Amino acid sequence: MADDMDQIVDNLKQSSSWIRVLFMLGYAILLYVIVAPVIIVLMIVQALFVLITGTYNSNLKYLGAALAQYVQQIFLFISYNSELKPFPFADFPGFDAEPAAAGESETGAWVDAVAGKKSTKPKTVGKKKPSEHNTSHRKAAHDNKDDGDGGAIID
Repeated sequence: MADDMDQIVDNLKQSSSWIRVLFMLGYAILLYVIVAPVIIVLMIVQALFVLITGTYNSNLKYLGAALAQYVQQIFLFISYNSELKPFPFADFPGFDAEPAAAGESETGAWVDAVAGKKSTKPKTVGKKKPSEHNTSHRKAAHDNKDDGDGGAIID
């Protein structure tokens, strides 16, 4: 019993444990005060972007994937699953000089898939009518060629 109490007292005297607890509290506050509101604003702006343009914004998608990876790093740290402190003590996810190949990132392949590393072309949400497609190349082709009936040339 006395040995157990000595062990507890020794653990309480370790400054590294207290420093980690302070970092954990700091990251928890950071998640609540800064990251969560940024994610909510990102969600609203991306939804508006999709509603107005019909496609998502690839830059906002990339930022969302980076934030998801950052939140995961924080959760891993505050749950004692990682000893690495997240940003600002490490690089912010997604902004390293050379991106990792799919499946090589520390946080897993799903973030690579979410970040769209395999496909850089924005996805169109919903189907557009043929009249809504970009016709600038058709108009230029029509100005140079005449199909005889005055209609637009269709590729």
